[in-house]
Amino acid sequence: MEGDHEIAALRFLDGDPTVRILEWDEWSNAMLLEHCVPGTSLREMFQPDQDVVIAGLLKRFWKTVDEPHRFRPLSEMMVHWIKSSLQDK
Repeated sequence: MEGDHEIAALRFLDGDPTVRILEWDEWSNAMLLEHCVPGTSLREMFQPDQDVVIAGLLKRFWKTVDEPHRFRPLSEMMVHWIKSSLQDK
């Protein structure tokens, strides 16, 4: 469910703040992504510094999309995750 719009999202974000999608096939959900060299793991950072990094990324993810768009609202995904976590118990 989380990956339903992954190709469209990576195309929309166009490498900021994600890796760039170079080629894709929506039918098979296959993607060729640019090479990514990881930096410092958040787990290695002091907790307050992790929050600063995450907040900065969230700001970069916040983009305006034209209506109508095909992206699922975050609230819908959260309902799915909550139901899924309750079923696991």
